Amino acid sequence: MKHTPTPWSYTGNVDYSNVQKSQLILQHNRTNAANIAKVIPCAGMTAEEVEANAKRIVDCVNACAGMDYPLERITELRDHRKRLLDVLKLCRSVIEEGGMFERSEQIAFEEASVVIAEIE
Repeated sequence: MKHTPTPWSYTGNVDYSNVQKSQLILQHNRTNAANIAKVIPCAGMTAEEVEANAKRIVDCVNACAGMDYPLERITELRDHRKRLLDVLKLCRSVIEEGGMFERSEQIAFEEASVVIAEIE
């Protein structure tokens, strides 16, 4: 069974004066938007939480578009990211230990340092 195609969006209103009246509708973006689900507040939720939950659901569904098994794929990508970072750090340390850099090594070292800093 497949879920409703992406992209999804949400619409509706968050009633900041009475959170229990808030209701956000998740929609499939077609010419005539089709309702998919409602996000309604549970006891004790703030209006901000209701809206954040709707946004989170929509963002996650849209980010996983095209993935048959998103949990497995994301886990795999995280593992690859960690392994690539480890290899990149190793490459940087090998270049650094070599002392004098050729121009291409210097560029590789600098690029590796930038990527490591961004990932960490």
